[in-house]
Formats: sequence, C-alpha cells, structure tokens
Amino acid sequence: MQEERRLEILGILSIALSVFVLVSLSGYHRAEEPYLVFLTGEDRVDIVNPMGPLGLLTAYLFIKLGFGYSSIIIPLLGLVWGWFLFAKKELADVIRGTNYGLGTMALLSVTIGVFSIQLPMEDAVSYNVSGLIGGVLAKLALDWLSIWGTSLFLIAGFLMLLRGYFNLDYYGPFVNAKEKWDTWRTEKANQKEQQEKDDAKRLHTQDLKSKIDSQKERDEAEFAPATPDPVEENAAEPVEEESEPETNEEENLASPP
Repeated sequence: MQEERRLEILGILSIALSVFVLVSLSGYHRAEEPYLVFLTGEDRVDIVNPMGPLGLLTAYLFIKLGFGYSSIIIPLLGLVWGWFLFAKKELADVIRGTNYGLGTMALLSVTIGVFSIQLPMEDAVSYNVSGLIGGVLAKLALDWLSIWGTSLFLIAGFLMLLRGYFNLDYYGPFVNAKEKWDTWRTEKANQKEQQEKDDAKRLHTQDLKSKIDSQKERDEAEFAPATPDPVEENAAEPVEEESEPETNEEENLASPP
C-alpha cells in the first residue's frame, strides 16, 4: 500500500513537471535571454514566457543550449512516465520507448543542425532551431565526414531506430522480390516449354496429314480405271477405211470372169 502511494505521488509530480516544461518550451522566444531575469528597477522588462522567469530559463536551457525544438520529446516522455507511475503499470515498455525517444531527439537535432549549416537562412549560422548541442555535433560531423558521410550516418541512424522500435523487417521486401522473380522465371520457362510442345505437336500433325494425303493420292492413282486416249482413237479410224478397198480388189481377182 505504501509502495502504491509513493508511485502515485511520483506520477503526479512527473506529470506536473512535464506540463511545466512543455508549456515553457512552447512559450520560448529567442529574443529572451537569461539576463532579463536578473534585471531590476527601471531596466526590468516583462517576461513573455507564460511560465515566468523560471520558464524562460528552462526553455533557454532546453532549446538554445540543448537540442533545440526537438527537446519537446523530453516533457512528452515525462508525461508518459508520470502516467505509468500513477497507473502503477510495468515500466519495461516505457524504458524502451524512452531510449528510442532520446535517440530520436538527438538525431533530429543534428539533422536540423546540418540543414542550418548547409542552407543558412541568415548571413551567420544560427543554432536557434537545432540547439547548441545539436549544432556543434552537426558542425563536427560535417568537418570530419562532409555532407555525404554525415547524411549516410544520419539515414542509417533513423533506419536503425525505426527497425528497433517498430520491429520493421527491411530484408522482407528483398525476399518477396526474389520469390516473385523466381516465380516469374518459372512461369516463363513453363510457358516456353509448353509452347515448344505445342509447336512439336502441330508439326507432327501436319507431317502426318501430309503423309496420309500422299498415300491417298497414290492409292487413287493405282486403282483408278484406264481411260482410252481420244487422240489414239481418232488416229486409228482412217487406217481401217483405207484397208477396205484392198479387200474388195482381192475379192474381184478371186472371182471368175
């Protein structure tokens, strides 16, 4: 019972501090510097930050000296921690999420710093968005790795974070692509083999049909009745007419006078 009461108190305190930091960060104005907090008398100016002087110092520390606007991840994680403590839930998942959240914050800050250096919006490079830590790390990476090496490692870092937290399978698409490629090649090979079989069957059928037609023509030519040639008949008729007078002359010589 005492343990539960302590967890609820820690949860409420964590939620309160997280809300304070979150509102302080949201009310940050880069024109406000820490020395404004210590001004007194006529030099004193009004603090714009909704959380007052302490909110100004907090925002200055997290944003300008820290990891820039990506520091908003810290109070968000604090809210999650406060709720888990208040609800007395297991902290294994929130610890894992905190590690990946802090890694994401650092990578975002360095990435913004790289863009601030490579694409400066002002004459002088400003680390107001990326924060001093993120900007210095970005400058160090660019000096030692150039833009190409820095981009390579930043992309690899984001891929590792996504792979670790969401358990994404980067190798799966390559396996699926290989399976689809193998399936496509197998189908094409089967289609080609089937086409060759169909062509062989068609050629065999055509050859067999031509042989049958040839045999049929030979059979018809062999068993067909012989027909007389009209030219030969016409040539034989005059020969028979010329032989008749010779026969009559022979008969006249044989008969008595």
